Amino acid sequence: MKSKRSLKRSNQNSESRLEIQRLRLTVFLSLPILLLVAGCSTNTSGGSSNQLPYGVISPKEAWSQIGKTETVRYHVSKTASSNSGTEFLDEKLNYKSGFVTVIFSNVLDRFPLDPAVKYEGKTIDVTGVIKQYGGYVEIQAFDPSQIHLVG
Repeated sequence: MKSKRSLKRSNQNSESRLEIQRLRLTVFLSLPILLLVAGCSTNTSGGSSNQLPYGVISPKEAWSQIGKTETVRYHVSKTASSNSGTEFLDEKLNYKSGFVTVIFSNVLDRFPLDPAVKYEGKTIDVTGVIKQYGGYVEIQAFDPSQIHLVG
């Protein structure tokens, strides 16, 4: 015959095992929800299925982030230079309707390769303070470390 103490210990062990099973079930059932929430928090670009990594925004999202330091991912559709030698990495053929990375002529010597040649036709992540100028949004790049090729 079991003593009261051994019955109590046996009941505690059963309760512990039951609690562990409940915890496992809770974790198992919560996993799909956590994955769904994580997937919903991933930024997406436009209507495509391209997902942006955490902390990277699209040019469209940049409009609501003026004055903040962000990383913007976009495809450089065209490049241009001003008479003063400033380089522009344009998201769209009409720069006024898209996002632009501006590299002033006084910092171009910091870039080992001509930015127009290196980045035109490629997708980049550019990090810096988002500004609005002349009806478009831009980031001014002062150092090559601000711009990274994607892929």
